[in-house]
Amino acid sequence: MRIFICFLLLCSAHLKAQSIKGRFSKVLSNDISLWGFDGLKEYELAKTNTDLDGNFILKYPKHYIGSSILKSKGASNIIVLLAGEDIEIKWDDLTDFKTLEFKNSTENEFFEKAIALNQDIQKKIPALSYLLPLYKDTEAQKKWLKDELAFQNTKITDFYKKINPQLYVSSYIKFRKCIAAIENIKTETEYINSELATCYKQTHFNDNKIWHSGLIKEWLVNYYQMLEKVFPSTSLSAQLIIANQVWLDDLKTDPLRKQEIATFCFNWLEKKGYIAPASQIALAMLNETNCNLDVKTQSIFEQYQKLAIGNTAPNIILSENKNLLNLSNTYKFVIFGASWCPNCQSNYPSLVGIYGRLQKQIDIEFIYISIDTDVKAFEAYYKGAPFITFCDGKGWDSQAAKDYYLNATPTYILMDKNLKIISKITNPYELETYFQK
Repeated sequence: MRIFICFLLLCSAHLKAQSIKGRFSKVLSNDISLWGFDGLKEYELAKTNTDLDGNFILKYPKHYIGSSILKSKGASNIIVLLAGEDIEIKWDDLTDFKTLEFKNSTENEFFEKAIALNQDIQKKIPALSYLLPLYKDTEAQKKWLKDELAFQNTKITDFYKKINPQLYVSSYIKFRKCIAAIENIKTETEYINSELATCYKQTHFNDNKIWHSGLIKEWLVNYYQMLEKVFPSTSLSAQLIIANQVWLDDLKTDPLRKQEIATFCFNWLEKKGYIAPASQIALAMLNETNCNLDVKTQSIFEQYQKLAIGNTAPNIILSENKNLLNLSNTYKFVIFGASWCPNCQSNYPSLVGIYGRLQKQIDIEFIYISIDTDVKAFEAYYKGAPFITFCDGKGWDSQAAKDYYLNATPTYILMDKNLKIISKITNPYELETYFQK
């Protein structure tokens, strides 16, 4: 009976799976795996081994519709579009993609043709554009070059029109086309006159076709970097806020996906120092009623909101008669670290050196708050510190760690005499650079 049940389960699993049957004649008795995408993450869909002749069969989930990466030792990675087809692949020369063949797959055959056509067009257009001004005084040749240039520019668009819009490859190619268009935008005017803003605003991040494309990270980063490049600092922040709002609105019914994108974009913006758009994300996520943030993510957003540049930092009690606020220094540099933290250990000698140099130039004090739970280990490690050190042995539960929503070490915060936050530093050398401006 048990064997019969196991047999039924096995049959059921195969009924719910599609296959990729292939032959890579140069990949013999080796691992071969298929990787899919879940938003910003990549995960393994299937894995097997090639036989002595390079043959293999991979079973992938029937419900998965999206892009995937076929990986094998000794061969380049291959993009394979999965949309419920039983696919056949043959690849004889691993150094030449022209020998890669797909069978029984409308999706991948169209994609393969689109890639080849686009590569051919991208070779011809620069050559035609180069020749055109050279024949400006020869009407016949100039007309031919113009006509050929126009033909090449419309050829890929005409090809796309032939693809059934119900196929996954149709939406996938359009998405890739939007991403590729970014590199052509060099100025604010070009951006305004292009279809790129419309393309971005029409991106349905919650659509599984987009979510499983493997292109979301590239789309977000390239789009935000393009905004950085073409907009002046006076209007950039507003443009980044508009960009954030697109996915914040689109993912409002899917809190898990929204948290994933929010965390990624927030970290990117925060690292770049874009305060307003980063705060927009933090506030939106903290005010979200249907999104249960994990503890670390919530702490990150709360720390940013409460400890944003320009805000007043919480006071820290250092002893019965001493606290952070009553230190008389013009600048106060608060460091959260620990004796067991590898990055804290590697940065510590730099802190000591920089402290000595800055003390000769400006009125600044370093305050090192340790989250060690072993006070003896803390005292042994920092006994020679030339600046103020403090440890209450409570670790992450210390009052200072709680007040500052600490989620990682080392953490560096520069503030003025009244604890107004001036800058968040990522490493000790940035502090020295800050005062050299």
